[in-house]
Amino acid sequence: MNISNKIIGVAVAGVMLLAGSSLLAAQDFVKNTEAGKNGVTKFVLRSGATVLAKEIPNGLVSFQVWYRTGSRDEQDNNNGISHFIEHLIFKGSAASGVSGLSRLIEGRGGNLNGATSKDFTNFHFETAKEYFYVSLDGMMDCLSHPAFDAGEIEKERKVVIEEIVRGDDDPGRKLYEELFKLSYSGHPYRREVIGTKDVLEKLTRAEITAYYKAKYSPDRMIIAVAGDFKFAELLPALEKHFPPEEGKPLTEGLRMKASFTPGREELSGSYGQGYYGSAWLGPAADNADTYAMDLLVTLLGSGRSSRLYSRLKEKEQLCYALDTGYSTMRDEGLIYVTAELLPDNRGMFDKRLLEELKEICSNGVDAKDFARALAILENSYIFSHETDSQIAGDLGYNEAIISYKFGQDYLDNVRKVNAADLKRVAVKYLSGVPASVCLIPAGK
Repeated sequence: MNISNKIIGVAVAGVMLLAGSSLLAAQDFVKNTEAGKNGVTKFVLRSGATVLAKEIPNGLVSFQVWYRTGSRDEQDNNNGISHFIEHLIFKGSAASGVSGLSRLIEGRGGNLNGATSKDFTNFHFETAKEYFYVSLDGMMDCLSHPAFDAGEIEKERKVVIEEIVRGDDDPGRKLYEELFKLSYSGHPYRREVIGTKDVLEKLTRAEITAYYKAKYSPDRMIIAVAGDFKFAELLPALEKHFPPEEGKPLTEGLRMKASFTPGREELSGSYGQGYYGSAWLGPAADNADTYAMDLLVTLLGSGRSSRLYSRLKEKEQLCYALDTGYSTMRDEGLIYVTAELLPDNRGMFDKRLLEELKEICSNGVDAKDFARALAILENSYIFSHETDSQIAGDLGYNEAIISYKFGQDYLDNVRKVNAADLKRVAVKYLSGVPASVCLIPAGK
């Protein structure tokens, strides 16, 4: 998953598509160009923004803007500001007014949405090709000149606070948040993406505006486009939304070493059943162990025939539901196992889970289980790259975390993994004491 810095010899390779008077402007606008696999082209603009583009002549276009900033970049006194900004961007620019962006895109049958995580903030739309450039102008106007209208801030403040209150009543969400808080007690991944009610109530317009200016600059921006457009038209359409001067390179906040806190917590509340989760610190996105870990997690808990599901749920009936996962993140992510169960079963489930992991650490995995996991992972990857939105999302997400090439080379690298690698990463990452959280009904 190493980043490749191999740049095509001359920037003109990407901009010769432009004709006439546009050529000189494009050469001034694009700092360098790189040809990826499968028709993907990467442009690094002089502003510092990155553009990843793939032409697919199907009548539709997905346009996505990813910023390398999320709750990981916040402080305790502004936790939730990135998610709040995501809401406010859709409230329009100084020129378009409230709901102007949604009328522009959704009023023509397109889709408009956004997302915030610990590592990134994302804004995207999908539309018919006829409306692509007018939609692009609308979104870029909102991103370049957000209104942050005082009245809309107060309206959205109530909306976000209501989301926080509803989330506190969701035991599944509560389990994951508590697991991250326990696991990352010394790292910003401990913070909730949505933020806290106390902080959101106090954020001012001045704080929001200053934070946006500092964290949502072109050097942190990735524009991923897939669908029915032309490179020769895309670059001039973007150019007018960026300042002409050379942008600064992104240097701060790229990587932090994650600390991990093992331990156990039980929290009681008005839950109808028990919710269990155990987590271990896994590899960061740029670690070559990522591919073996994806396969191991698939083998453990993907599908009814997976090892933990078939043994702990189906055979021994220790839980109602079981899930495994590995969060591929900029810093070291979590490997986790979660389950819904009877509170009285939590001790036995925990014991049996650790026994199963110990067995893999000692004896590895058999060939049949390995082949099944590989087939599931391959098919899952292929199925998740069928639409323009999925393709653009893969490019933007991977570039925001480490490099778009991770996704392009993913299957090749997964296929290099063998059964011995699964045993090795199990020993390396899953043999230690986990962080464990259990939510149980009051009185249990």
